[in-house]
Amino acid sequence: MNRFQLEMTARQFYPEQFGEWPGYVDGELHPEVPDDEQLFDRQRIAEIINGDS
Repeated sequence: MNRFQLEMTARQFYPEQFGEWPGYVDGELHPEVPDDEQLFDRQRIAEIINGDS
């Protein structure tokens, strides 16, 4: 959860360095960030959490 919060904060405060935060759409849990703009590898985190590392 902290990685998502860090990414959101970085994009909101420093959009020129990290890209603009896509904003929130009512009813969605987390806005979609294109794969090539993500600040961390979500698949790798999922693998670590699931013990697949």
